[in-house]
Amino acid sequence: MPKDQFAVWAGMSQVHRALAVKRLASVLAYEAGGARNASKYVDVEELSLPRFHSILRAWRLEKSLFALVPQARRRAPRAFTPPAGIEDAAIEMVQERPDSSLEAIAKALHERFDQPSLSWKRRLVARVRRDFERELAGGRNGFASRVVVDSAALPLPLLPADYDTATVLHDGDQDVEYDWAVSAFVWDAATGVVLGHAMNRAPANMHLHASAARAASAVLRGMPAEATTADKGTVPVIVTTLPLEEERDVVETLRLIRMLQSDGAKVIHSPRAAGSELMKAFEGRIGQLDLRPRFALDVFAGRSSRADALAKSGRDPLTLADARLILEHAITEHNNTISKTDANPAVTPSSVADSLDRIFQQYLSR
Repeated sequence: MPKDQFAVWAGMSQVHRALAVKRLASVLAYEAGGARNASKYVDVEELSLPRFHSILRAWRLEKSLFALVPQARRRAPRAFTPPAGIEDAAIEMVQERPDSSLEAIAKALHERFDQPSLSWKRRLVARVRRDFERELAGGRNGFASRVVVDSAALPLPLLPADYDTATVLHDGDQDVEYDWAVSAFVWDAATGVVLGHAMNRAPANMHLHASAARAASAVLRGMPAEATTADKGTVPVIVTTLPLEEERDVVETLRLIRMLQSDGAKVIHSPRAAGSELMKAFEGRIGQLDLRPRFALDVFAGRSSRADALAKSGRDPLTLADARLILEHAITEHNNTISKTDANPAVTPSSVADSLDRIFQQYLSR
């Protein structure tokens, strides 16, 4: 199975996997039989003949699991014409009220425009705020001037490291407690390009940030230095949140912040800081993966449990290797959507890599 298709398979629910296998068997049997009498190969209770032929055409065209089970793909937003003036109003509010929360701006829009729904307005404000943040960072001409490191949980249920995958999938053991996957991301604030990432089991911690920083550093060092028109003396801004997994007293936390700041990092630290930069930069989602900052720490108290949220994800339990493959696929798709911007580095990429290495190596060697 091609790597990209395996990533799709690993992210499918058990129901969608079963459909894919069943439909692929029907398609292959039909073609092996000389492509005649399709009704012989179709379970009419599950598929009508016109639907079968539609799936067959899609499969021949792209040989994708999504051709067999299109409902497994996240639905594209329905075509919709927003009320006149609402987008301009959202842009104005975001620019004039930078310290206001997304919810406050969305509710203000809702009072001014009755339609569409409040949830639609939340998505609009998130997108407008994301674009405004990128514009402030320089847009296509600000690449690498501001690089952010942050982490969040992802709704990918992980099998215990020593657990037999087959036992869980086939015996339906309900007593297994699955882990949450957490990932750290390093991205360019001006364009949204993800430069590096790392995934492990919850909770998130600074070592995960350091792993993502190393991956980003390798990518940056692979970029041609002559591609930038920036002054080689320009110093990049490195922003990082602090997912402090262990209990720390105030003095120790302040010492860590001072150490990172002395090496050139802008540190964001508060009880709700971890994941907040990711949510703003990516509207709460990378590819088809929701970002869940609240589930990234050891202690969580909220309206739903981790187990409930994982159940709603519809995904079967995964090995850590498979979860990493799903994330890699999601990031590749994300970067492909913005790689056409033809970004111009404002800072020499190798100098950004130097900053990332210095900051996180200092943390690891403390």
